[in-house]
Amino acid sequence: MAAPIDSVPMAKGADRPLWPLKDGKTQTSFKSSASFGAPRTSGSSRWHVGIDIPAKRGDVVVAMEDGELVCKGNTCEQGWMGADAKALLVQNDSGLVVLYGALIPGSYKEFGLGPGSRVKRGQPLGRIGTYPAGTSMLHLETYAKGTKDNAPWYQGKPPPPEVLNPTDYLRLAAEVTEAERAGGSSGQVGKEAGTSTTPTSSRWPELLIGGAVVTGLGVAAVAAARASWEGE
Repeated sequence: MAAPIDSVPMAKGADRPLWPLKDGKTQTSFKSSASFGAPRTSGSSRWHVGIDIPAKRGDVVVAMEDGELVCKGNTCEQGWMGADAKALLVQNDSGLVVLYGALIPGSYKEFGLGPGSRVKRGQPLGRIGTYPAGTSMLHLETYAKGTKDNAPWYQGKPPPPEVLNPTDYLRLAAEVTEAERAGGSSGQVGKEAGTSTTPTSSRWPELLIGGAVVTGLGVAAVAAARASWEGE
């Protein structure tokens, strides 16, 4: 019987991470089958240690924070699911390592990346590929500082300590990104730099748009949008 996974620590990075898909629809809730800790059965019990985000083949994946591409020798790709779905790891300056999975092989080179490359928040990293089953999605995992290898499954044993739960981190990224898309790139959702906090409904009226506090119809619009995202 597989050991429990519910005690895995939540990932914490910078206070303003971006949603990892350039033009992707943000979401603050995730389907149970695509969530962290979702059970899988194939011979023995195992868990999903990332989160799957809907995407189309060719969609651009972007860096959630500033950091450095994790590479080995002359390649920056990690093995993944099949010949057309590889993974990249980025060591963020905040200390968090983010894995971006199921990318087209070599697509990072399209954006001028390679061994030793620095990446900036929002910079393109690659393009979504296709799993052997014919599906396409972004598979995102988070790890403790210094992690060099992906670890897609754990069977019959607890995950190692470097594995972190990305759920709250992605929720924060969704809210930060929507605020910036609305024109409030100068506003902060997190409380302080280098700290990832879980946004609450009470903070939504305080989102900054164009450097000013949203009032009147602006608040109603934000609230309505938030309700539609969480209703997915």
